[in-house]
Amino acid sequence: FPKVDPWVQRRLCNEALRRKDMREACLVLDELLSYYKTFTAWWYADGTLGNADEDNWDEFALLQEVKEGENGVLLIFLTDGKEVSATLLPQERGARFYVGKEGDYKSTAVPFRLLLSKEEATVETKHSRITIRSGKNWEIRIDQKFVLSKENLRLYRNGGRFAFDIRQQLLPDEMVYGFGERFDAVNQRGKVLTLWQRDAFEGCGCSIGNQSYKNVSFFHSTAGYALFINSFYRIRVDAGKVYEGLRISTMGDKTDFTVFTGTVQENMEDYTLLTGKPLLPPDWVFEPWAGGGVGRWMDGPTGDVVKEMEGVLNRFRNLDIPHSGLYAEGAGWRFGDRYHKEEPYQIADFAHQRGIRVFSWQFSHIDEEEAASYLPDCPREELPITRTPGYGGKRKLPSEIDFSHPRAMELLEAQWKDRMDAGMDGTMVDFGEITPDEALFFDGRRGDEMHNAYAVEYTKAYRQLFTKYRGEDHVLYSRSASAGTQHYACQFGGDQLSGFRGLTYSINGGVTAGASGLPFWGVDAGGYDGLCDEESYLRWTEFAAFCPIMRYHGTRPREPWIYSDYAVRLYRYYAWIRENLLPYSIETGEKAHRTGMPMMRPLSMMFPEDERARVYGDEYLYGDSLLVAPVHEEGEEREIYFPKGRWVNLFDFQEKVSGPKTLVKKVPISRIPVYVREGAFLPLFLNGDLHLG
Repeated sequence: FPKVDPWVQRRLCNEALRRKDMREACLVLDELLSYYKTFTAWWYADGTLGNADEDNWDEFALLQEVKEGENGVLLIFLTDGKEVSATLLPQERGARFYVGKEGDYKSTAVPFRLLLSKEEATVETKHSRITIRSGKNWEIRIDQKFVLSKENLRLYRNGGRFAFDIRQQLLPDEMVYGFGERFDAVNQRGKVLTLWQRDAFEGCGCSIGNQSYKNVSFFHSTAGYALFINSFYRIRVDAGKVYEGLRISTMGDKTDFTVFTGTVQENMEDYTLLTGKPLLPPDWVFEPWAGGGVGRWMDGPTGDVVKEMEGVLNRFRNLDIPHSGLYAEGAGWRFGDRYHKEEPYQIADFAHQRGIRVFSWQFSHIDEEEAASYLPDCPREELPITRTPGYGGKRKLPSEIDFSHPRAMELLEAQWKDRMDAGMDGTMVDFGEITPDEALFFDGRRGDEMHNAYAVEYTKAYRQLFTKYRGEDHVLYSRSASAGTQHYACQFGGDQLSGFRGLTYSINGGVTAGASGLPFWGVDAGGYDGLCDEESYLRWTEFAAFCPIMRYHGTRPREPWIYSDYAVRLYRYYAWIRENLLPYSIETGEKAHRTGMPMMRPLSMMFPEDERARVYGDEYLYGDSLLVAPVHEEGEEREIYFPKGRWVNLFDFQEKVSGPKTLVKKVPISRIPVYVREGAFLPLFLNGDLHLG
């Protein structure tokens, strides 16, 4: 809808009132209120301003009957005078609950025993016990960790809108974390967030980190459970900001969620078993990557994209700085009339001769003209792209490849033919967060359901394309992600500011993405836009060396020689640290693939009973054994929390700290605080002198 500026409307209203033109003032206000009503209906599941109209939510007023069904336990509720059937599926650790239409990920009940009495039923599995109390004051307790009741579960069915609302109490020191890639903080307690894909640079670029490229409807609570909302529709979470407890409102006609009640490790394994185990990338993915954006290569001193890339690779080689990959955005770039088909062939041939893989770029948007150029035999109205009827001219909304269309893969292959023939080894799978609500897909789904789901369809198609031409020896890394994307691609942290604020956001983003089932994540080291100062660049480099993927990218050069000889030496040191750690990274990646446990793990995940650990969201464990505390502020000092156990300094193997303990440590620009858990087995590649770096 046309944008309405509240400040302009206020001025127009005041001018009308000054003229004593009440009719005009009311018309201006009506226009503004209509704008607010439409806008807030996107975010509040019952379509009201701030969920004020509570009476429109229907209670599950009475649990009339509990009985064994064909697949699980059948619950008969009375809601708004009508019978509503719900299904409770006992799981190994926890339970799945759904009403009517199921969500996108299906599971069945594990073997269980149902014991019935007059007012209470008990469901027992190998690891879980669920008690069900019938009647007006009905209650379902799942392993004494999660409660469903008349007071905390409601449905909305009104005026063509559908939603459900679930609430839980929050303990005084309870922490909730996950929800996808969250830049503002690891602990989302005390925040309101919307699980709805956005180009988060809108917020991150102006230091508002509450938007996300990767919204995943899965989170952990330190009360001992994890919850997965099985829906791709808009979800609004109030984690104790306005509502005194935890409130989750989910739009759409799918009331389906799973409660996991095992250990954090068991919950990660069960969640990824349901939504898809993370793919296992090739070993070389865990080595350093060089790279840059199209502007960085086009604007270089030679003005030649390929020569710029070759020059960077040659200089790194001469400096004895190892890399396994080059992000070659711009090679073969279609930009206006610019298209040099030979560029991907040239840089791929040059890099491959030196044992380096080359990665391209693509985003999800494609207009009708471009799509028609790839499928000239296809009538325009039958092209496999999304449609938004009623939106044209200046109001035209973006279109994307419609992967529900039978010719979508044909279009994607045509788009990629030259680069596949050139030998590209992977790509950034960029964007994927801007599917309009009004978009229509070939299979009948609308944009309001597909906006979050598009990331899964998008990466699944790219995985199919690259597997066809490259087998398993390739890498895909996506900016957008939702539940299930981990099965098809790695991820990267999107566009961040180049200074310390961007670094802080990136630490939060990597830790929360991992906790949400996205273990193979890397960031644009140095930030995306602009040029950072040398101090922050070196801190970025140190952090990147202890990320699942160490990669560089930006609109300006990210090579260390643009700063100083000292920066070159430190970059080389951490690139070789990365190579030293390669066996450990591979082992950690294999565990992530098998179990879903992330490579970057928040302290609260590894020490769930430690309330102090919940405070330090800027520390994490890299794998089982390395405690990492990145420096993300100016200066050479930071406070470090050491959890329970004995910790040994990775870089000198001399300093030892016994936790739990908080210390303020000196951290020179050459060092990132990293400590090894005492007793750990740490597989490394070392040189003949057995030195790190």
